[in-house]
Order: sequence, then structure tokens, then C-alpha cells
Amino acid sequence: MTRRHRFFRAIVRRRALVLALAGVALAASAVGAARVRVDYGVEQLLPSHGAERRLYDEYKALFPREDLRFSLFWEDRRPPGRALLADMERAVRAFRDAGLEDVQWPGQVPIVVGASAPGSAPARPLAAVARDPAGPDDARLRSALAALRDDPRYRGLLWNPEQSVWALHGFLPPEANTDAGRREVERALTVALDSLEPDDANLVLTGVPVLRSRIPLLLQADQRLFLGAGAVLFFGLLLLFLRRPALVLTCLGSTLPAYLCTLGLMGALDRPVSILTSFLPIVVLVVGVSDAIHLVVGWRARRAAGGSPEDAVVEAFAELSPACFYTSLTTAIGFAALAATGIGLVAEFGLLTALAIGVTFAFAMTVLPAVLSWLPARVSDVGRAPAASAGERVLELARMHAARPLSPAPALFGAAALVALAAAGGLRVDTYLVDDLKDHSEIMRELRWVEDRGFGLFQANVLIRDADGGLDSPEWRRWLAGLRDFGSEEPLVLGVAVEEAEGLGGEAAQVVFAVRDAGSAATLPFLERLEHKLAAEPPPAGRARATGLMQLFHAYTARVLTSFGPSLALGFLTILGILIFMFRSVRLGLVALIPNVFPLAIVAGAMGAVGIALKPSTVLVFSLAFAIAVDDTIHLLGAFRRSVARGLGSPEAIAAAVAEAGPGILASTVVVSAGFALLMLSSFEILFLVGLLTLTSSLAALLADLFLFPALLHFAGRSLESRASGTRAATVVRAGGAAVVEHPCCASPPFAGGEP
Repeated sequence: MTRRHRFFRAIVRRRALVLALAGVALAASAVGAARVRVDYGVEQLLPSHGAERRLYDEYKALFPREDLRFSLFWEDRRPPGRALLADMERAVRAFRDAGLEDVQWPGQVPIVVGASAPGSAPARPLAAVARDPAGPDDARLRSALAALRDDPRYRGLLWNPEQSVWALHGFLPPEANTDAGRREVERALTVALDSLEPDDANLVLTGVPVLRSRIPLLLQADQRLFLGAGAVLFFGLLLLFLRRPALVLTCLGSTLPAYLCTLGLMGALDRPVSILTSFLPIVVLVVGVSDAIHLVVGWRARRAAGGSPEDAVVEAFAELSPACFYTSLTTAIGFAALAATGIGLVAEFGLLTALAIGVTFAFAMTVLPAVLSWLPARVSDVGRAPAASAGERVLELARMHAARPLSPAPALFGAAALVALAAAGGLRVDTYLVDDLKDHSEIMRELRWVEDRGFGLFQANVLIRDADGGLDSPEWRRWLAGLRDFGSEEPLVLGVAVEEAEGLGGEAAQVVFAVRDAGSAATLPFLERLEHKLAAEPPPAGRARATGLMQLFHAYTARVLTSFGPSLALGFLTILGILIFMFRSVRLGLVALIPNVFPLAIVAGAMGAVGIALKPSTVLVFSLAFAIAVDDTIHLLGAFRRSVARGLGSPEAIAAAVAEAGPGILASTVVVSAGFALLMLSSFEILFLVGLLTLTSSLAALLADLFLFPALLHFAGRSLESRASGTRAATVVRAGGAAVVEHPCCASPPFAGGEP
């Protein structure tokens, strides 16, 4: 009896203790899971170190309000006048009542009315002029505002070029910049503005704090959707394949606790749920259920052969656990390789997912056999194919092709890959500060509406240090005018403002370019022109450097995308090494890699064909697709090795492998595809694309594993067959009078040491 047999027999015999320990782990995890918070912030996509980050931190220390601005955009069919200003002043009071500071609005703009000659009357704030009963009428107020229409200090900041939309801004106190603080202010403002909105006006409240308040609510809704709908969907699909509710509940019951344990660890480490980690439930369900399907298929086969419930569990898990270990290992490595991208958010997602996969494997190897051994025997467990009848035709076709030494599959798949790679030539890189949400979502519609009306919610910043006493000298005014002229010629720039840091006597200032979120394809050239402008025309004194959230985000993600290839290649090489070690064959390792590279070509071609841009959220799909695709290859290759070890020739062994592993591969692919298709229901564009592209890669991987891989094995299997015939006698050990076949792919148990 091998150590694996002894391990699983101990699990079965002490199943009550195993389940009790699992319950304790879940209870402890629930405590940590209750502490997990939701966080949405583009800062998670920024580097944590480096010269650019140090400059950004210096800038944020001087000007901490870049991402603290609440903005109200007021479109009104009424021409500007006393009534409009009075209504806007009520909104200003609502801003202040909600706790916002330094409220800026058109009523503060100084204007001169009623002067008989230039300079003969003092400038007064517009709101004060409008409140004066003896002041000018509405026509003269409009005339005064029209004179300032194109003033770069106000255009794009307090009004649009047509003066049909007005803007009010207030800043959140830094100490209130927390999840609770942002939500409290956003709720108070929403209620107050709903009560004062005039019939002729359209009011839109937005800004970075508003986004960070509202988007987590969508994330939480997605969490409920993925857990609830995912469990229902998987239950229905597994019932279709397994035909027994108790088995379905067993598969899900051994998988869902792994996600709770992962959440518990996130709570213990104080790691929030982000836009990426929000679909960890789907990944855990997909990976866990995929392995559970193969294990249940093996268990049913042994029950059909007449084994006792305990022996069927022990034999099935002892034989299939190494393959499940390697599928979990390769999948975890594929995700962990995302840490090499250097993006904090992506790296955290990869590492947490790898951890979740490890926890899922541990539950599958302990809880699942313990529960299966408790299930009573039923006639439906004996001889029933686990695949739905609709898939039998696909499996039969695959078995027929697998039995043919010569197949056109390599040529057909090669041609499809070439077409896909040609389409991939149209791939482009384009990232946005806010492009996680679908375009039709209310938040995105409001953002686009604001930009279409001539306002920039986001900033490109120029930090000025050591300004030698301030910016009032003629030299500084000329230099700043040159920057304003530069901004007025840039399509992305909607307004330019100058701000001095408080309490530093003019020694630090910034030039703020209010810009559209037009994507990196347009923003990076603008930032390059800005850098060139600063280098060609330095300030009169001190230093001026481009920085800010937009500059750091776009510059960094552009470099990360160019370096993603090496990190993906590292994952490929690591998984190739595992495949070679697992099957003790360089040839089989290389052959096993081919059907897993094919889905990546299909995904790249699909992205190029339909215009899906490369960005941090879409490049991770390649690691995701590769990590998931390799699972079925390992199970198919493991079945092939077992068939060869039983004495079958290479053609017969390949056909037998497809017949043995095919139903599980088909069932797991349907579950994987449906699980990731569920992401397409999310409110977030990033999750929609991950679901769509992973669904595409899963279907491509299924075809490659069932039709391309068997054809390739006909070329690689001959050397394996001759090697197996010389070592077959050494792989049979006697255990209590029964012959147990130990296969090379099962030779190094991952959790119980070596064999006796």
C-alpha cells in the first residue's frame, strides 16, 4: 500500500475529525472575512517606489487635494442671472453643510459692472453683485460674464466655453478621506441636491471621491452576484453532468469553504477587495469544481467496478491526486507570475488567487473524500456517464479522431493559429484612468457627459519648486502665459490654473491642466510634449517637473505592458519545467505545451479583430487562460500514461485516454466557461472582458485538447511506449495480494512524501 493510499484511508476513517477541523477553520476564517473592506482606487495601479513615485509623493505632500474634489456640474436652460446664481448659492451651502472646504463656484469670480471707463469701478464677486438690489440687471450680468468667457483661469474649470454649464467644486478634508467619510459626504450631498434641483436644470455630482464612494457599491453587488448566481449556475450544470444532488452539493461544499478561508486571510492581512480580487469567488469555484469533477468521475468508475465506498474513495484519490496537484500547481504558478508585472493591484490579485487555489486543493484532498465516503451507494452511481448526452457526440468524434495515426488536426489548428496571429497584429495599447465600468453604466455616462460639456475631471500637473519668492514677477508671468498658450493648443486640455502651496511663501506652486480622460494613446503624446516644453523653456528660477496621478499612471502602465511578455514567458518556462518533471519527458512536456499556447493565439486574434485594447486588465487574461488551459492537458496526458502502463499500444492508449478523461474534460470546460461567462453580467468592463476572453480561451482549449493534442501524441507517444514497456514491471508493486500500478506521473506524492 502506498503512502497516498494510507493517507486517504486515514482521511476516510477519521472523516468526522476531518470535517470538525474544517469547521473550525471556517469559523476562524469567518472572523477575518467580516473585516474585509472594499476599496476602489487607481492608486493601486501605481508603483510603490522609484524616482517618479518619490516626485509624486513630494507633490502630494504639497498639494494633497488632487483626488479630494467633489464637483457639481450645473446645466441650466435659463440664461445666467440673479435667479440662477441664487439657486447655485444654495448648492454652495449644501457643499459647506456636508463638510467640504474651499468651495469654488462662479459666484466668486470678480467682475466689474457699471463702470463708465475701464478701472473706474472696483471688481466685486459676482454673487455679491447679483444680491445687490441696486445692482445691475440680468442683461448686464450676462455681459460681464461673457467678457470673461475665454479667460483661461475659469474656462474649463468654472464654466464651459459656451457658458451653458457651470461648475462648483468643494474639497474633502484629508482626515475625512476614508471609505466611511467619502460615503457620508456623498450621501449628504445627493440628498441635498435632489431637494433643490430646479426644473430647468440638470445637475451631475461627480469627482474622484464620488467615484470611490459609488463604485465599491457596484463591487459589493458583483460579489453577491458571483457567489449567489455562481452557486446556482454551478449547481445546475453539475446536476446535468452528475445527475445526483448529493454529489453536486458535495462538490460545491468542498469548494466554497476555500473562498471563505481566502477572505479570512485577506481580512487578517487587511487587504481590501479590489476590482480584480472581486472575481476570486469565480476562480475558486472554477478551479475547485474542475478538480472535483475529475475526482468524482474516478470515484464513480471504481464504484461501478464493484469497489466498496471506502475503497472506491481511497483508490480514486490515490490515483488522481497527483494530477490534481499538478493542475493546481500550474494554475497557481500562472497566477503568481502576475506578480512580475510590478503593478500592485495585479500582483496582489495573482498572489491571492494562487493562495486560494492552494487552499482549494487542500479542501479537495480532505473534505471531499471524507464526504464522499459517507454517501450511501445508489444504482445511479454505477455505470452512469458523467457527461450530458449533448456532449457525447463531441466525445465520440474526438475518440474516432484519436484512434487515427494520421489526422488533419495539426494542419487545421496551425492554419487557425496563423489567422489569429495575423488578426493580433491589430492589437493596440490604450489605458484610461476610468475604464473599468461599462460605457452604458450611469457613472460612465455622467463622466462622458461632463467631458463632452467641456470640463476635465482629471489633471496633468507641473510641480514648481524654489520659485524665488513667488510668481508675480514679469518673468514668471510670461513663463506661465506660455504654459497657458501651450495648453490652449492641446485638444486634451480644457482649462489651466495656477495654485501656490499654502504657507511656503511662493516657494512651491503647481500648474494644473484640466484634461479629458482620453486614453493613453492620446495622453502619452501630450505628456511627452509637456515634458519637451518644460525642457526647452525652463522656468525663470527653480525647477518645474510634470507629475500627478495621470502622468504616473500612464507612464507606469505603458512600461508594465511592454514588460508583461517576459513575465508571461517566465510562467511558460516554469510550467514547462513542471510538465517535463511530471512526465519525465522533455518531448511530452513540449508537446503538452502546444495545445495550451493555441488558446492564447485565439484570444490575441479575437482582441485584435474586435478592437479590444491591451491594458493591465486584459493582459492578465493571457496568464489566466494559460493557467486554466493546462489543467485538462495534464488530466489527458495522465490518462494516456496510465493506458500505456496497462500495456496498450500508442494508438489504443490515446483513444483510451480520450475515452477516460474526455467526459471530465468536457464537464470541467462547461463549468469553467459558464463560470467565467457569469463575469459578463458584471457592471465592470474589466470583468466583462475577462469573462468573454476566458470563455473564448476555454472553448479553444477544449478543442485543442480533444482533437489537436491526441494527434500530437501519435508523434510523441512512440518513445513513451517503448520506454514504458521496459519499465512496466518495475511500476507494479504488490499490496495485500492486489497489483497496484504506479505510474511515472504519480511518482512523487505532493503531500505525503515518497513511496515506500
